[in-house]
Amino acid sequence: MGRILVANTNGVLAFDGLHWKMVNGTQDLWFFKFAKDENGRIYTGGIGEIGYFSANDIGEIQFISLKERLPDEVADFDRIFSCVESRGKIYFRSNQYLIEWDGAEFNYWRSKSKFLQVL
Repeated sequence: MGRILVANTNGVLAFDGLHWKMVNGTQDLWFFKFAKDENGRIYTGGIGEIGYFSANDIGEIQFISLKERLPDEVADFDRIFSCVESRGKIYFRSNQYLIEWDGAEFNYWRSKSKFLQVL
């Protein structure tokens, strides 16, 4: 992409070396973590949203939501606290779910209590 992506409480900003611009589809959404897959695609999750970034036909970065592809029972994930790539899959962690994206579909595991971040 040739840009730096930065998350804040107003959305995600892209910096091209000269200018900052809000990424389309991220206005007023909070994102917390990014993960890059083996093909260079950048994924993210935040409050009530999960997806990835892609350039549109004119090269502008936009957010592509994957939330509608989640199974209904996982759609209440609330907030994604971490996002990592491992062995070609992307993992999103909320307090109650560990959600796996393999590039085509989601799998998930629900915690009996909470998934906590260990430093």
